[in-house]
Amino acid sequence: KEDLQLFLSHASTESVHAHQTAVIMGLAVGDSLGSTSEFEIPWEVTKNCIDRYPGWPARQVGQGRFRWPPGSPTDDTEMSMCILRSIIKEGAFIEHSIAQHFVTWVKTGPKDAGATTRGALKLYKRTGKFYQGGKDQMKGNSSSAANGSLMRNGVIPALFCDPTNYSDDFVISATIGQGIITHFGPLSVLCCVVQTLIIRRVFKSKYYSVPEKEEGKTRWDDFHLRPVTMEDVASFMTDSDGPWQKYKRETKYTGYLEWVESIGAKVLKESEDTLMKELAGFDSDDYDPYTQDYRSRSGYAVLSLQIALR
Repeated sequence: KEDLQLFLSHASTESVHAHQTAVIMGLAVGDSLGSTSEFEIPWEVTKNCIDRYPGWPARQVGQGRFRWPPGSPTDDTEMSMCILRSIIKEGAFIEHSIAQHFVTWVKTGPKDAGATTRGALKLYKRTGKFYQGGKDQMKGNSSSAANGSLMRNGVIPALFCDPTNYSDDFVISATIGQGIITHFGPLSVLCCVVQTLIIRRVFKSKYYSVPEKEEGKTRWDDFHLRPVTMEDVASFMTDSDGPWQKYKRETKYTGYLEWVESIGAKVLKESEDTLMKELAGFDSDDYDPYTQDYRSRSGYAVLSLQIALR
């Protein structure tokens, strides 16, 4: 809490400060609510969580595999705070510093640190290259789409929300940079990018003047807070003049360039197509995340993103 307050004291306006707090606190609250179903197979969540704990997931009940006390954060919030502490200490986004904060945290013995994260950080300590652990982990399973990097990523677009100081290029680069420390797989990275651009859209509306209300236009439209649709995701990720395609054409960020060189442009394009295909339908009335088998499909990163977008 003290780290968060220190960083947010530099927010440009009280309104933006409040929204940064809301996003970061929301991530922590959602994480602690999710501790109940952590590591559950999706189609068993109803039986093991919803039926067993009345009021969940709208009520803090804890429990889960590690018998969490109600309201306890998991590794996802802890790693988000590692990112926050690194940025406060360095006064900037520095990948090696974040990786070292992750390593220091793992040494405290968290009981729920994911296997992908643990393995990548062990390899990072051996090589000293911030993304080498994530890269080597992917070699063992090139189709891996674990969700660890996505679950901590929301802190990036929240902390660097001011579009007058932080460009799309910078924020997308920071998103990729924190992600590939542990999760080098293309779907894991792409899910983080989508989440960043969605959160960034909301914050941009707080910095720019809101147009006068037009007839038939709702307040949700004014502030970009209407429900997210597949059309929105496509505008971010596939439109030629959208932020992701523009980023790919113009960025000079070394982390991105080495990531693409490692996975290959063909694999990246195939992963983009897979993401758009798998996300299709998340905004339909009959979408049910508890029926999805992502162990044999595109991975838990996509399932987590679908639920977040809902």
